[in-house]
Parts: sequence; C-alpha cells; structure tokens
Amino acid sequence: MNPLTSDQPQHRIVHHDSGALSNTELLSIVLDQKDNRLSERLIQQCGGPMEPYRTDLIELRGIHGIGPVRAARLKAVYELSKRLNWDYPARTKINSPADLAQFVRLQMADLVQEELWVLLLNTRLCIIEVVHLYKGSLDTTLIRIGEVFAAAIKHHAAMVTIVHNHPSGDPSPSPEDLVLTRQVIEAGKLLGIGVLDSLIVGKDRFVSLKERGLAFE
Repeated sequence: MNPLTSDQPQHRIVHHDSGALSNTELLSIVLDQKDNRLSERLIQQCGGPMEPYRTDLIELRGIHGIGPVRAARLKAVYELSKRLNWDYPARTKINSPADLAQFVRLQMADLVQEELWVLLLNTRLCIIEVVHLYKGSLDTTLIRIGEVFAAAIKHHAAMVTIVHNHPSGDPSPSPEDLVLTRQVIEAGKLLGIGVLDSLIVGKDRFVSLKERGLAFE
C-alpha cells in the first residue's frame, strides 16, 4: 500500500483536526479519492457543497465517476448525519429560532409532503419529545388543536413549539399558517402551556413567526 502524501485529504484528516478540512476534501474522503478533482466536479454539477449528499440516489448513480457504490456512500453519510442530529433531543436547548431550525432542518428539508410536528420543552427550554402530528395538506379546519397539547400534558411539558414545512421550499407564511398559530397560542393560554414559537421550514431557509411578530402580537 502506497503511503499517504501530505497533500491528500486522507493524510490531512489523520494529521490535522477534521474541522480544518474543506467540504471538498471531506467529500473526497467519502468518495475514496486521493485528490479533489472528482469532488470538485460533483459539487459543481450538483450545485453546492451539500447538494451531492441530498441528490437523489438514481441521479447520483448516473453521474460519471460515481456509480452505485459511491452513490450509496453519499446517501449513507447523509442519513447518518440526520440520525446524529436527532439522537439527543433531551440535550438540545432552544435559545433562538436558529437553534430550532438547526434541530429540525435535516429531517424536514427533504420531505415531499407537508408535516406538522410539535416539540415539547421543559422549563429549561430543552426538547423532551418530538411529536409527528399531521402529514399531508395541513388544512386548518381538520387540525384538532387539542391534539397539539395532548402529548404536552402527558409529558408535563412547560412549553411547546409547532413546526411545519413547505415542500415548495419557500417558507413564507400563509394566512392559514397564521390562523393555526393563533389558535394554538390561545389554547395554550387556557391550558397554562406556553407556545415558544411557530416555525416554517423551507429547503434552505426558515421563518420564525414569533421573530417576525406574526400571530404572537
């Protein structure tokens, strides 16, 4: 086996902190390449440093130089990153809308249908449970507000946050989003359970209704 040279990404990750490597170098390691030519081309072809991991498996397999094995590696890395992000909710404290978005974005960004989740929080604003409540078209007339708080009561949550995605990729709030959020806030007041935020997740962006002063007047 030929020894690694100092310019190869595998050498750099062994002899330097992994945080010092570029996205291109890390991708080269995943692809088992000793230089960055393939990863650079893949990033350019897919449209960004994170896009090779998000790209559909069949599409990846059709890219010259990738094939089924490397495509599988890319999808495995992406799936592991989502599971690692999701594995310790009890230690995740929500200090800002950005913290909330960071926690859910990997799971929600690629959903093809609209989903509504309820995050239950304790008095320290740490997540204690995530409830996947609705899937499909989020018609506000069909959502039962009591279901939003059922798990919160069961787990003695101090606060809840509602989160849903827009599969179109545009997280701009609709009038229906504002109506739903207001209904949840009012119900929470009656039950003595606060509503920390209402977050909408798009492909690469998010909107915090509380941050924008919408429905939380």
